[in-house]
This record gives sequence, structure tokens and C-alpha cells, in this order.
Amino acid sequence: RTGWVTEFDKAKAKAEEQGLPIVIYFTRSYAPSPPCKAIENTLFSTDEFAKLSSKAVFFCHITSKVKTDEHQDLLSRLGGDSFPHMVVTDAAGRRIADVDGIRSVEDIASVLDREVAAFSRLRARAAKGDKKAKADYFIMRLQLGHLGPKAIQKELQTADYLSVEQRRVIRRSLASLEVMEILRSVDEK
Repeated sequence: RTGWVTEFDKAKAKAEEQGLPIVIYFTRSYAPSPPCKAIENTLFSTDEFAKLSSKAVFFCHITSKVKTDEHQDLLSRLGGDSFPHMVVTDAAGRRIADVDGIRSVEDIASVLDREVAAFSRLRARAAKGDKKAKADYFIMRLQLGHLGPKAIQKELQTADYLSVEQRRVIRRSLASLEVMEILRSVDEK
């Protein structure tokens, strides 16, 4: 009913085309998951859930532990660590919000109506040149993991909209990100 997409690249293309966020539902194939089954057999089969399809592209990611399956690291890249998990991204696949405790259609709708809408409004205000919105949007993207160390450094060079305190907080975060990037590049073997 909802028209789930099962390929990430197709979900991103559809979201870009329609100007919608992507709701990613993570489930697994390698072991039974009673909580996933419960959601899939109840919540996802309701008419109320189907109505949400006008607000987002719905992508079902099946984690399989098969290394050749695409995007098997997507759950961890988007901050998840258990099943079921649901996250909302922009059309490029960058996390905007998490749907904590998938209990009802209202939980999902609330995240779409509040958090995702607030993110979109902030992005639009920043694009129009509102300095406070630019600062808040930059910090939000940093917190969501949208920016790597090089992008942050580049932005800091021209970010006349940031206060001294905001710059201090961002530089501390930048140092942590640089250390994490170095650690990721280390071969554990």
C-alpha cells in the first residue's frame, strides 16, 4: 500500500524528483526479529500508515550481513545499532531525524511534521541569508554528521555569521571529528 522502495539509489532519485525526505526502515534477514515482524504485520499494514506516503519516500533496508549486498553499513552510518530502526534522511541520504520507538503512525507523522519540517524551514531561512539561521543550520548539519572536517574548515573561513562562542564549540567538535577520521583510516589488521 505504501509503495516501499527497496533500493537506496532509487529511493534517493524518487525523493529528489518529488522533493520529499526518505523514511528508512531497517529490518534484517539473517535472524528472526519479533519486534520487526510485529511492526510489519500491524503498523505498516494500516490505512493510516499508507496515508504517510504523500509526505515521504519509504525505503526498506534489509540488513543481510552479505558483504556483496549494497549499503550493508547504512544502519551504522546513519546512527542505528539495533532492529527495528527508522530514520529520516534528505534526498541525498543525509540523516535529518530519528524515529525513536516506532510505536504508532503518529510517531512517524510527528517526526515528519515537526523535526523534518523544522529542518527544512531552517535550511530555507539560511539560504535566504538569515545570519542566525545560517549559524543554527551549520551547527545542526555538524551535529547530524553532514559535514566532514574539510567541509567544516572551509565553512569556518567564510562563516561571518558565527559568534566567537559558536566558533569555539565548532572547533572542539572539529578536533574530535579529525581524530575519528584518522581512527577510521587505520587498518585494524
